[in-house]
Amino acid sequence: MLLLLLSVCAARLLMPAVGDIHENLLYQSLLKDYDPRVRPVKNASIPVRVSLGVVLQQIVDIDEKNQVMEINSWLTFTWHDFHLRWDPKEHNGIADLRFPIGQIWRPDVLLYNSVDSNFDSTYPSHQIAYSDGTVSWIPPGILKASCKIDITWFPFDEQRCPLKFGSWSNHGYALDLQAENYERGIDTSEFIENGEWILLNSEASVVRTVRIYDCCPEPYPTLTFYVIIRRRTMYYILNMIVPCLLISGMTMFAFCLPPDTGEKITFEMTILLTIFFFMSAVADSTPKTSESTPLIGTFFSCVLVSVSVSVCFTVVVLNLHHRHQEGCPLPPLVRYCLLYMLPRLMHMKIPEDYRPVIPDHEREPIEKWSVMSVITNKNSDSLINNVKRLSKDHIPIWNGMLKDQYDVDHKHLSDYANTTDTMRILYPLRQILKEIKTITRHIAESNLQDKLANEWQFAAKVVDRFCLCTFTLFLVGSLLYVLIAAPHLIA
Repeated sequence: MLLLLLSVCAARLLMPAVGDIHENLLYQSLLKDYDPRVRPVKNASIPVRVSLGVVLQQIVDIDEKNQVMEINSWLTFTWHDFHLRWDPKEHNGIADLRFPIGQIWRPDVLLYNSVDSNFDSTYPSHQIAYSDGTVSWIPPGILKASCKIDITWFPFDEQRCPLKFGSWSNHGYALDLQAENYERGIDTSEFIENGEWILLNSEASVVRTVRIYDCCPEPYPTLTFYVIIRRRTMYYILNMIVPCLLISGMTMFAFCLPPDTGEKITFEMTILLTIFFFMSAVADSTPKTSESTPLIGTFFSCVLVSVSVSVCFTVVVLNLHHRHQEGCPLPPLVRYCLLYMLPRLMHMKIPEDYRPVIPDHEREPIEKWSVMSVITNKNSDSLINNVKRLSKDHIPIWNGMLKDQYDVDHKHLSDYANTTDTMRILYPLRQILKEIKTITRHIAESNLQDKLANEWQFAAKVVDRFCLCTFTLFLVGSLLYVLIAAPHLIA
């Protein structure tokens, strides 16, 4: 029994050794007189047909500023080597062998648009040779390729980044480079979703081109695999567009602030600086190019212009509000536009007492006003009553004067001073009239100043309302432009 167990153990220990012997003999047989520098073809005039495929595993990074795409992928190379053929039945059922890099021939296919410091960033994995002569090589690698970023519709953009592969030294007569699957293009079965980009695998494609360079008459075939991706926009909508809309919308509230608050300019300048901050954030995330302007940059520029112009109009509003201190009336054209035409267009209530103001040089001096018009003015009723109480003994005379000479100027009052009693009345009456003229002049000037102030301030309100409506329409129009022009809003 013990002898049987020892024999079984010995057989198991010897089996790997026997397998290693068969594999070792096969390696020696295949590599005997094999030169990895020579193309594996029987006829030198026949090119080696190499099939290339790309398996995309992950989009590591899209550097818009430097226009570089970094991906994690596998490259699948397949070709036929007539030197590496054997019958598995004659070699203990061995169907495939692994060869380290350098032992057998491999194509010198590289990524033409690589920006990696090592240029070829693939891992030197083993090559697998099958019994029928087929050789498969699947090197993984982190590929960094140049990708021209089109920022026209940023952040609602789609990018088409190429991966251009070709032989570096073998022309088309020596190496025939073909795609593994032209219809599928890039294999995305192992793809890991990216948080910033969506892979449009349904539109993946591969293009084969043949080019003849000036240096060489032979054709050089290349395969270009396109990675088509679309940016996820939710991040930019929530963190850039919505805050900018809210901040720019606050510009409209600045026109609702009363000019007397003194904070309109400060409020507008704060908004202006905030818009500059958002524009700098956009500039930092996009390449420095003059070929196109990003959509969000255009929107921010419109908002910036709107806020800048609103600051200028705020200065105009404050100037109008405090212009009455100079005592100047509104010019006729400005008065017509700001007190009649614009208020009606914007459905503002126009005060009824806004009538044309007579300029100072056209007004008749107050001293020339008739005495009786001053006496009978509604602002002097109390003074007339005091005058009537000067002498109860002469009420008939006073009443007669009011009745017969109501519209006569004060210089004709001397016609009634034929008696001593009348002279006694006229002297204090003239003093009273003098005071009445002074008070009336003061009242008239005060009323005129108040009216001018009210008109200037109402004109400022009209300009405020006009700016509110205009800039609201401009902001809404800019937003509609973004919504209509964007290829897709939410991805």
